[in-house]
Amino acid sequence: MPEDSRADSPIAGALRTQTAIDLGSALVITMLLWPFPVARAMLSVPVHVLSILAVWYLVLIAYFSVTCGVWGQTGGMRLMGIVFTDTSGDAVNRGRRAQWGAIAGALVCVRLLVPLAPDGTPGPVERLAGVSLVRG
Repeated sequence: MPEDSRADSPIAGALRTQTAIDLGSALVITMLLWPFPVARAMLSVPVHVLSILAVWYLVLIAYFSVTCGVWGQTGGMRLMGIVFTDTSGDAVNRGRRAQWGAIAGALVCVRLLVPLAPDGTPGPVERLAGVSLVRG
């Protein structure tokens, strides 16, 4: 079995790191967009926290979709040297990259916990979008 085909392989670690970097980037964007003092004065603490989490979730979906659709990679993917291919190893078009971004943003917790299937095949997010991620 090749080294990259295991769930604990270097590519799995790179995918987890990439996802964590992108989560942090989306959190920074959320902090810049969300009117904390105004919302804190208008909302109770639990509602305020839930509203921050809801905005962060929406920013995650937009962040992954826009960065993958427009630039072809998220910031974390660029830092970790991860690129898109389809299941046969060919380049992936903009629409499929944006589709992966929307799915990855929506299922970011699954992506962080299960970047690859246990047998080393692409994870659930990549299978839904029909793409593969490799270190380039």
